[in-house]
Amino acid sequence: MGHEALEFACGGLREGWSFGLQQLGETLKALGGGLEATAKGYRQADAAVRKVMSGQAA
Repeated sequence: MGHEALEFACGGLREGWSFGLQQLGETLKALGGGLEATAKGYRQADAAVRKVMSGQAA
């Protein structure tokens, strides 16, 4: 009885762990995309400020 119960519990843990890792991967991918967009926005803002400060703004 203990052996079967242990196998059952381990199987559930394995499935849950796999699902959790999949969710974590998707979350990290979305976070990475958001960080890339944020960095791009900062670069664009920095370039605009530099242009204004150097007198090149139209």
